[in-house]
Amino acid sequence: LSRSVARARSIGWAAKSARMPFEYTEEDQKPKFEEECKSHCTKEWAAYKACAERIKSDTTGQAHCSGQYFDFWHCVDHCAAPKIFTTLK
Repeated sequence: LSRSVARARSIGWAAKSARMPFEYTEEDQKPKFEEECKSHCTKEWAAYKACAERIKSDTTGQAHCSGQYFDFWHCVDHCAAPKIFTTLK
């Protein structure tokens, strides 16, 4: 092998080993906590659903409910975050 090919192979191996993924030993708890927290955010979910119902007849494509959607997920994240961080090592 030429020097450049050998060097490229060694660099490629080092790059691959540096990017080796973490091996998780436990299941990710975030989806479970988020699901539990959705029931605490019924006001935000109702606002989103009401908005979605209001804009069903929009023909311009300008109406959206992204504000209500993000309010709902902000509520879920706010509820789930402390639970998630207590499980981190």
